[in-house]
Amino acid sequence: CAAQPDGSVKRALFAAARRPADPAGPTRSVEIGDGDVARYGVALSSHALRDSVWMAADSGRLDGRLLWLELARRLPSPYDAAPLFLYGWCSWRAGNGALAGIAAERAVQSDPTYSAADLLLAALARGLDPRRLPKLRLPRSA
Repeated sequence: CAAQPDGSVKRALFAAARRPADPAGPTRSVEIGDGDVARYGVALSSHALRDSVWMAADSGRLDGRLLWLELARRLPSPYDAAPLFLYGWCSWRAGNGALAGIAAERAVQSDPTYSAADLLLAALARGLDPRRLPKLRLPRSA
């Protein structure tokens, strides 16, 4: 796992995930430059940052599905695994299990050791209802 990214990358990533899509755009995508795509891809390879984003998404503080989808489209393997997982998790919480399964399977294809995607696939295989699963929390630091 990569070193913890600096706070400016984390703030920028959270801001980009909260930015609404262009409603006039035909694909409802987010505008993001190549430099930011690379920066966010590397940053999300940090499990600590990915988990912070995951918990924020799970609690409803951000969705970011359009950003995760754009990053997944433009990042090479294995850097696309984190955005694919985040897209899948947010889709599952929104009630779209089929889309969640496709995204999680693609994350595992990109990085066979990506255990967060395995967790999502297990939840889908067991038919867990995303509305009944408690929101996730990071453990408190010592």
